[in-house]
Amino acid sequence: MDNTSLENSIKRASEEMIAEIREKEARELGRLDEDYAAEIERFRKTMEAETRSRMDQELSRLENRAVLERKKLKLTTVERFIQRIVEDVMRGIRSHPRYRQFLMDAAAGAAAQIPENVEVRLAPDDGVYGNEIDEALRIAGDHRQIRIEADAAIGWGGCLVVDSARGRIFNRTLERIYFRKALQIRRKVLQVLQDRTEGKESVTR
Repeated sequence: MDNTSLENSIKRASEEMIAEIREKEARELGRLDEDYAAEIERFRKTMEAETRSRMDQELSRLENRAVLERKKLKLTTVERFIQRIVEDVMRGIRSHPRYRQFLMDAAAGAAAQIPENVEVRLAPDDGVYGNEIDEALRIAGDHRQIRIEADAAIGWGGCLVVDSARGRIFNRTLERIYFRKALQIRRKVLQVLQDRTEGKESVTR
């Protein structure tokens, strides 16, 4: 074999090797492109799933919050309504014919448990009963001193009777009476409202 034939043979072999290497590179690049595209697709689907999950969670949280806010608003509205009714009723008790006797009995009953000086605190609007209460207590017992004082902290009515010597306070205010019955009153009002909402007739007990 002459030099020219050898050179041509080497050249062909080199070209074939180069072509084979390039073909392998092309196949590898194609495989890498496919893997890369598949990875991007997997990442896209994962992100979409996570985004949907987060959106669903946020929407659920917002819905739950909206429900809670509506309930809170309803409860606040009902609470204000109950408070307004209670205040109107309690303020109107003073005009009831039996209120004067209630006030006298409340002051006398508490004063009967005090052996010495007595202080009776009345709502400012009940000052008109002061002299009458003073006279009734003096007739009922031999107290050395009876004081009738106005107390602006008593808003609805009734009285506070103070045993100054022993530091005792007998609370006979309407606020105290309401406080003891508040839960029962609220339940009754809520029941009436619910019955009205459902179209039922409220039964007075």
